[in-house]
Parts: sequence; C-alpha cells; structure tokens
Amino acid sequence: MCAHPTKHSAVIGAGVLGAAIGYSLARGGSRVLILDAGQPAGGATGDAFAWIGLSASAADPEQAALRRFASAELDRLAEELTLPFALTRRGALSWSDARGNPDADLVIDPKLRVHVRVLSTEGCAAREPNLRTPPRAAVLAETDGSVDPVALTRSLLSGALALGAEFVPDTRVHELVVTDGRVTGVRTASGTVAVDEVVIAAGTGTSALLRSAGVHVPVVASPCILLRLRTSEPLINGIVSGPEFELRQADETTLLAAEDYLDDSVENGPEAVADRALESIRREIRGAEEATLESVRVGLRPIPEDGRPVLGRTGTPGLSVAVAHAGIALAAGIGTLLARELLEGIESDLLTTFRPSRFAEKVPAPRP
Repeated sequence: MCAHPTKHSAVIGAGVLGAAIGYSLARGGSRVLILDAGQPAGGATGDAFAWIGLSASAADPEQAALRRFASAELDRLAEELTLPFALTRRGALSWSDARGNPDADLVIDPKLRVHVRVLSTEGCAAREPNLRTPPRAAVLAETDGSVDPVALTRSLLSGALALGAEFVPDTRVHELVVTDGRVTGVRTASGTVAVDEVVIAAGTGTSALLRSAGVHVPVVASPCILLRLRTSEPLINGIVSGPEFELRQADETTLLAAEDYLDDSVENGPEAVADRALESIRREIRGAEEATLESVRVGLRPIPEDGRPVLGRTGTPGLSVAVAHAGIALAAGIGTLLARELLEGIESDLLTTFRPSRFAEKVPAPRP
C-alpha cells in the first residue's frame, strides 16, 4: 500500500473498528489521528462476547464472504502485531431449541462445508463432555473462535502508534467541519483539526456525527448482557450456544456468558437475567455447581437500522463510515479494505452491498 505522504486521516472512535482502520491507514503510509471520547475499547467493544464466526448460513452470502476475508486478516494480524490478543479457534457448537435441533432450514455455505458439520448426540457429548444433556443434534463450526476484544483493540492501537499514528483519548468530537461541500476537519473542545479524510467509527455515536455533515445513517443502540463467571477449572472446550445459554471459556477460570437484554424491571432486569442464567449453567454444565458470578455488564451494540454493516465512503467527499454489529469478527477485514479504498482508490466488491448510499433516499426533508 502506498499513500501520498501528505495524506492526513482522522479516525473517530477507538473501539475495535476504529483501531483496525487506524492501524491499516498507518500501515498504508497515511498520517493518522485517532480520537475517542473515552478510553480504548470503552464502549461496545469492551462488553462484547467476541465470537469470531465464519457464519454457517448462506442466507446472507455477501456478509459471509466478508466474514471469511476478515477471518483470514485476523489470522494475519495475529502474526503481524506485537501484542497478543488471545485469538483461539476451538470451534463453536450451536443448536436452536430445547429438543436439540440445528438451526431450521440450515444451508451451509459451500465454501465452509469442510469446516461446518452437524453432530449427533454422541458427537456433541464427545465434543463437550461437560454438557449434562447434550442436544440431539448440533452444528459444529470447527474454525470459529474468539479473541480478547480489549487486548485486540490495544494491540491494534499499539501497532498504529509504532507506525507514527497519534491517539488522543478523552476527546469528544462535537461536529465535523464542512467546507464547500467537503469534510475538511473535526471540531473538539480543544479546537479544530484539519484533515484530508475522516472515518467515523464511533459506534452508537455514529449517526449524530454524520448528521453534522448532512449524512443520514440510522444506527440504534441495542443493549446486551455480558456475564463473567469464576470457575475452579475450564469447563467448556469451545463456544457453546444453545437456547438457554451462550458460553465460552475466556481463560482457565473465567467463563463468559452472553444474554439478551429484556428490560429494567425487577423480574427481567440484568441482575434477574444473570441469576437465571447462573442457575441454568449450574444445572446444565457439569462442574459449574460452584461457579460464582463476578460481574454483570450491559453493553450497547451499535446496529444499523437494517441490521447490516455500513461501510465506506458517504456521498460527502472526505467522509467515510464504519459501523457493524459483528464489529469484532469483521474488524480486521474492514480495516484492510477501507484503507485500500481511501489510500489507493481500490473499491472492494466485498463492500458493495454495505455502502451508506443505501440510506440516501431516506434522508429527512429539510424543514422550510
């Protein structure tokens, strides 16, 4: 990758997406400024379950293709970056209902058939011997895995800084500077910074920043619950995802569980959900009887209105965006592809269906 030496790019957001984009831009030769309203991975990234999945279903072939590319890029980063980020590929076992059926009408992507298969009860028990009631059948994605999302973000930022990038935490960008129809900088409480390109990767704050430049990309904040449990030994080999729990072993004595957010009531609030999840885990996972709950965190996932990633240049020159629900699984690939686009003008077919232009016709009409 070769960029013009005077190219100056600003990335707004130091979650995993912003860090990946900043690193790839710096690697490509751009002067890079990364700004965040708080600390690295301080938003949705830090509260993520961090399942790195290739997607067993062919229902969304464009997103499956992007996931495959991103997965390969993540493996490359594991070799390239100095700081480790606990990338593991121990597989994921999943089933959809209490009877243990695989996902209804599952269509396995032909490109993944070698890695994705359906296991019987016996196969599930051999794969995860601590399941007290292994399902009748389940899908095993053998190359799925996980990362430490905070460590990945910090590793990417460290790599960017080693390449000359600048990172400024605790600095909120209030608005974008638009000159003659082009974004030319960002405005913070400390003043205005002039740049050639701005990439918004600000999670749930993305919509508001884009709106300051007249760009409409609807992003909702979807709450989710992450539980951290302490165990005396490892209980799960890979990721286990059934109707009652979604689990992965983060380290020898830490079990992570992802749960749906319901509401703030006493009956269904995060603490109540955590209590029910702990009871289920103790009942269904052999060896978890003495597991203790260490923390209950509610994260706000940034999800575009139509549920699909929004990636690439907007209709406003000098302004790009990156927002995706599966941000951790896609980050490495998105960083590489956006850097190529911004520095070399190479538009990837992998991003074609994810362009922000699909929301252009939905821009609210200005008030008279």
